[in-house]
Amino acid sequence: MEEALDIRVSIPPADMRFFKELVSKMGWHTETREDILRKHIASRPKKVKLSDKDIVAEVSATRKKRVDPLVSCLLNSPLVGSGIDLENIRSVHPERRDVVL
Repeated sequence: MEEALDIRVSIPPADMRFFKELVSKMGWHTETREDILRKHIASRPKKVKLSDKDIVAEVSATRKKRVDPLVSCLLNSPLVGSGIDLENIRSVHPERRDVVL
């Protein structure tokens, strides 16, 4: 028997009844996004060896990695909102000198 292909199909609500009949007649298997998410959540461990502090630290570290260095420089500037010295910021990140702020 051939291996089944996993595909995604968008079906208009009006055609859903017909599609479900076709799936049933052909012996196919369908899963909604919600079904897949439920299976994934059910497969995850119930007791994790992490404290709340560990989880917060991990989330914070991940978010910090995503922050653009120039934006970080702007946000951490003591002059935010009061006429920031753009030349000083541009000198910190010379490779981004021509970025429009």
